[in-house]
Amino acid sequence: MGEKFLTVLLLSGLMIMTVSFTNVCAQTSTQTTIEQLRSNNPNERAQAAHELGKTRDTSAVPALIIALTDASEDVRERAAQALGKIKDEAAIEPLIERLKDKDATVRMYVVEALGKIQNAKATEALIAAVGDANAEVKKYAIKSLGMIKDNRAVDVLITSLQSTDASIREFATTALGEIKDNRSVDALIERLKDTSEAVRMYAANALGSIKDTKAVEPLMASLTDKYKNVRIAAAQALGDLGDAKAIEVLKARANDEYKEVRKYAQEALAKITGQKPLAAPVEDKGTNTNLELK
Repeated sequence: MGEKFLTVLLLSGLMIMTVSFTNVCAQTSTQTTIEQLRSNNPNERAQAAHELGKTRDTSAVPALIIALTDASEDVRERAAQALGKIKDEAAIEPLIERLKDKDATVRMYVVEALGKIQNAKATEALIAAVGDANAEVKKYAIKSLGMIKDNRAVDVLITSLQSTDASIREFATTALGEIKDNRSVDALIERLKDTSEAVRMYAANALGSIKDTKAVEPLMASLTDKYKNVRIAAAQALGDLGDAKAIEVLKARANDEYKEVRKYAQEALAKITGQKPLAAPVEDKGTNTNLELK
């Protein structure tokens, strides 16, 4: 009994020593990498910032904040990316300050990092960034607002649904679906008629997330959209809304030419009626099953 106790005690001690040694090594490695941020070689500084992001070590944050003002655009980009990975709120204000950076790619990584930190302190700055002249900065600002889920962003996102750039409308519909504010329902219903298939699909997804019954009939109409991804999204949304008014049109889609549409229509019917879905849909009716999703 004494020998077993001594063995357990020794093993526990070894484990504690191993963990402590590992932590010391990690801290030493982080410190060494932080020192590399002072290198005269901008490539080495950029690589150091990248490596520090992978550590997720908050002790690197002060050095990375300084790197946000580096003379090299590449270093500033990597520093912003790293701060987004570490997600320390201490980086919010310094990142907001870099939204004035002359380099659009730096600004893009800054708005992305602010979204990853997911703190409402960044909302006003990101709303302003939606007005950036660069389309990529604008899109990532919209995406980050969706990640933060602050209702203050709803108005600017609704306005973004009017953009002539379909990709910006896609980002805005998705962000509104993340925020789930009923004020956006009418604007999202309008996007069910968008010229872009992707926007119509994301609008249906967003309406399913918000779950406002005002969207039931417009989504029922989307079940006849010529693109099957839109029909799938509409079926899923109607299942989430759970309104019995959609039963008959969903039954019709349960006989859709594409098995994916049939599958989601049947699942939506099961949600609404409380009955188990039918057997797995058969292959597409008289169609090439290797067709890409439309």
